[in-house]
Amino acid sequence: MALRFPPVEAWSRLGCPDALQSIVSDGAEYGNWSPAFADPEEVIATRIVAEAARLLAGPWPPLS
Repeated sequence: MALRFPPVEAWSRLGCPDALQSIVSDGAEYGNWSPAFADPEEVIATRIVAEAARLLAGPWPPLS
């Protein structure tokens, strides 16, 4: 699945905040996923959703 706006590019445009590194890394892994990866897509997607929920529950912009 080709992402329209890759997570790493979005992160870069925001100045690479540390607080978003985890979700960006998982987003990039999900967007480039292949069967050779250790984690299935569903596991990566679950990590993304959990991190998004954590970020949304905290202060915005997130503190690094």
